[in-house]
Amino acid sequence: MGKHADSTDSKILRRIQACKRGWVFTPDSFTDLGTRRAVDLALMRHRDSGLIRHLVWCNV
Repeated sequence: MGKHADSTDSKILRRIQACKRGWVFTPDSFTDLGTRRAVDLALMRHRDSGLIRHLVWCNV
């Protein structure tokens, strides 16, 4: 089943696709698109589906 065009998932995906490959973002990059929880869940779903990758910063 597809996502509604105005869903937080869809808005986030459109913003990501509008940026150049290699763009690095944080959940704060999407705070204008939905609640923090909605943004976190959308990013988790996009990560789990393989659309985006989760990078972990390690400051050693």
